[in-house]
Parts: sequence; C-alpha cells; structure tokens
Amino acid sequence: AYFYEIIVIKPGRGCIGWADNFYKGAGVGEDAHSFGFCGENGTLRTRGKTVADVSMRTHRPWEEGDVITCT
Repeated sequence: AYFYEIIVIKPGRGCIGWADNFYKGAGVGEDAHSFGFCGENGTLRTRGKTVADVSMRTHRPWEEGDVITCT
C-alpha cells in the first residue's frame, strides 16, 4: 500500500492523485492513466472528465497549513 501527505503552502488550484507508468504528465486526472482530486473545487477527475463532484457534500477549498492525505 502507498500513502503520502502534502501540506498546503499557498491556497488555489491544486490537485492530488495517482498515476500509473503510462501517465504522460498532463496533470493528474487529465488522461486515462491517472485520477486526481482538485482542492479548489472538490472534483474527482479521470480521462479529462469530472467523475464525481463532492463539493456540495464534504468539500471546502484547501487553505494554507491544511494537511492533505492520499491513500
């Protein structure tokens, strides 16, 4: 199992996620080989499309000092 954390230094557009060995670096969630969660608007993306919008349920924009965990 893999696990990592980030600490938000500056609020704004930022994504966290996972990619496989075929990922081309377009931004996590922007191709078929990755998915990403956007901390600005609370969307989960893969293949360049939003697959879930959690902003109305649990999301608030990331703020300076927040610790974000990806498991």
